[in-house]
Amino acid sequence: NDPASIMMALDQLASATGVRLRPADKKTERTLLQTHRKGLEEKIAAVTDPAAALMLAMPLIFASTRSRAVAMTGRSLAAAIEAAGETSSLPASEVEFLRGYRSDVMASLTGG
Repeated sequence: NDPASIMMALDQLASATGVRLRPADKKTERTLLQTHRKGLEEKIAAVTDPAAALMLAMPLIFASTRSRAVAMTGRSLAAAIEAAGETSSLPASEVEFLRGYRSDVMASLTGG
C-alpha cells in the first residue's frame, strides 16, 4: 500500500514482461500539471453548486501551491484544508475561510 512497494511491484512486473519503464520527465510533468490546473480553473468558473466548487477548489489549491495533482473525496476535504495550512502554503486567513466554507457546505448538505 505504500509508494515504495508499489514502485517495486511495477519494476518486477516490467522486468517479468520485458517492458522498460522510463524515468519521470519533469518537462512533461509540468505541462500535465499546468493543463490539469487550467482544466480545474475552467470547471470552477462554470460551476454554481457550492459543494462542487469546494471539491474542485481544493485540488486546484494543491496543484497551485504544491505542484501536485491530487484527487480527493468529500471525506478528505477537512484533512486537505488542514494540510494546506500546516505547510504554510496558504495564509492563515485563507485556511480559516476554507474551514468556514466547508462547514457551511456541510450544513447545507445535511439540512442544518
